[in-house]
Amino acid sequence: MAKTNRRTLKEYFSQGKKPDSTQFADLIDSMFNIVDDGLVKTSDGGLVLSPTNGSRAGSIMEIRQDILDGEAAWRFSVDEKGAICIKRGETDDAVVALHQDGSVSVSSELRVEGNVSATSYCGNVQEVEANGQWQDISIYNYACSAYHIVAKAHGRKGAGLYAMCEVSAMNCFGKHRKVSYLCHSWFGSWFNKIQVRWNRKESDSGQDVYGLQIRTRSNFGEQAKISYYIQEK
Repeated sequence: MAKTNRRTLKEYFSQGKKPDSTQFADLIDSMFNIVDDGLVKTSDGGLVLSPTNGSRAGSIMEIRQDILDGEAAWRFSVDEKGAICIKRGETDDAVVALHQDGSVSVSSELRVEGNVSATSYCGNVQEVEANGQWQDISIYNYACSAYHIVAKAHGRKGAGLYAMCEVSAMNCFGKHRKVSYLCHSWFGSWFNKIQVRWNRKESDSGQDVYGLQIRTRSNFGEQAKISYYIQEK
């Protein structure tokens, strides 16, 4: 679209002037075109936007601090599945995405100044082997750390290998490392239980660092998994 302001356009067509084809082109390009610009206003839908690159996916709007010269501060786009994506600057990763099924994805830290109410809470479920060996489930650091973990494991169908637990874990720079089992349930042998512990190791710089590990007390068999979510407090 042409970047000619109204004052200049008016001068093209002032009394006694004979606008040339270039000036007429500036006038035409200063107006929105439904096909070229992917924009229309309807009585039912209001302002309607669509990608202008000839496909069903792409950018539909940019927000800039300088309209004529400057990079986009934020971009709004629609993806192949019809999700609205809000992106920062020229990056391709969406900070917020509104999906067709009604779900919302947030890829960065979310701060809420007020109360949060939810019907239920489901963390990002991850998996490790349920083979009786200790598996890392958190980063290792030297700090005050607190986590909430919910985990479950099961073997093959009919094996009678089932276990669940809810755990709170804290440590302060490696001192008084605590793991509290808020709730613990298992089927069959005591060796079917799930365990969680703090583990110490040495970092590349020689500093002692601490992280959480999880395991089943026994090997639940080939392809058996511990499914868990972990939330840092």
